Amino acid sequence: MAIQQNLPLEDESIQLGFFELYEYKDSDRYKREYGKHVVFLRARDLNHAEDMVKEKYNLYWFRGCVREVNQKYVEEIHDQLKRQLHYCRRALRMSL
Repeated sequence: MAIQQNLPLEDESIQLGFFELYEYKDSDRYKREYGKHVVFLRARDLNHAEDMVKEKYNLYWFRGCVREVNQKYVEEIHDQLKRQLHYCRRALRMSL
């Protein structure tokens, strides 16, 4: 009688990387320059990241792309977004 082994669904030793979905600078698909940040995500590799993005943004490839980024870049963008949010809140309080 053979013994069946239970394999884990995900290997915990796999390190997840940081990936960014971004929109192109121009709506012309042939000019694929970085335009603006859309969302960050964690994935095993670029293919896994693109699969995750396709679930929510099924036409992302038409207006944007996914790229691998480092943790320092994620922290820099996070700080920029926090500052922008602070100034937006301040501007809204002034206009009331």
